[in-house]
Amino acid sequence: MSAHGEIPSATPRESHLDATKTPPPVRASSFVNPNFVADMLHSTQERTETNPFATHATPADEDTSAASTSETPIADPSPLLASPGSSQIRLNAIASSVGHPSRGTSANTLGHLLVQNRKWAARMESERPGWFKSLAEQQAPEILWIGCSDSRVPANTITGLSPGEVFVHRNIANVIPHTDFNALSVLQYAVEYLKVKHIIVCGHYGCGGVKAAYENKQLGTIDNWLRHIKDIYESHYEEISSLEDPQARVDFLVELNVAKSVLNVVNTTIVQNAWARGQELCVHGWCYTLSDGHIHDLGLHIDSPRHLSPVFVAFEKSVQRKASRKFSGTLAKMGIGEDLRKRSGGAGRKVGGHGVVEEGMDGVERRTEMS
Repeated sequence: MSAHGEIPSATPRESHLDATKTPPPVRASSFVNPNFVADMLHSTQERTETNPFATHATPADEDTSAASTSETPIADPSPLLASPGSSQIRLNAIASSVGHPSRGTSANTLGHLLVQNRKWAARMESERPGWFKSLAEQQAPEILWIGCSDSRVPANTITGLSPGEVFVHRNIANVIPHTDFNALSVLQYAVEYLKVKHIIVCGHYGCGGVKAAYENKQLGTIDNWLRHIKDIYESHYEEISSLEDPQARVDFLVELNVAKSVLNVVNTTIVQNAWARGQELCVHGWCYTLSDGHIHDLGLHIDSPRHLSPVFVAFEKSVQRKASRKFSGTLAKMGIGEDLRKRSGGAGRKVGGHGVVEEGMDGVERRTEMS
């Protein structure tokens, strides 16, 4: 600035923009390169790694894959990625060229999914006119589903629910530790904003994550996540090892893992605060069977702090019945101590008949009927 308070104009050397010079050509971004996705997928194919949870293809599958790859001409993916103007024309072209889905890794092998999507959307709009418009305006699910990432256990499919009817969070082996801010964020949004009435923690028998924890395999980064399940196994080692069948042991650990996740959900401030303000909310524990598609109720239904101890007392009895030898202390192993029982409103509770017999702090037993 000059002595007179004027800002001097920039000299040609000081100026960042020189109109006399031609700007350098703009380098094309990879995001507009039609071959970017195909190149990325191709490079991924070259990095072959062992997946302990993968279901290996049978020889018949491999033969089919090879046949479809060699005999089916694949359309150039660049028209699909180049311009969004004529999507239906491109989809029709892909549908005629892709044929059956192959196991290749180039972008165009997924064209059949886009075709199926258009067919599904057309069918849904025909059966339920205006349905997509109403879904776009808002969602109002009454259920939060916490399940395993296993592709064979899709929440909507196995429960017969449509999009918009269940809010879903999935991870390896449906683990809910108190340090997982991803899960806690989903839980808070579901409880405080969507006002769901039910939270379902659903594990599944034959879970690869639980089996890996049981066998104590060294898999890499995922070992840190499976540590939560290994802790459960170590706490219930005697009960689990009392079973002779190795698969029964893993399935038993699956149920214990669900129970622990239910307990962790119940003990979050999110759920505790919801109950404190009178919000209707119940947490459930289920298990899904891959071999027959049936969901099994583990008897874990907690809709208030006072039901926490009696529900887990009943669960402890079921644990003892399942084990070939009787053990005690399951409540303590699950983290239900004297402080939780006192928080529930009594010095002790026991299940009897169709209700709960509660010993109050005054030593007097009172029966509460359970629905």
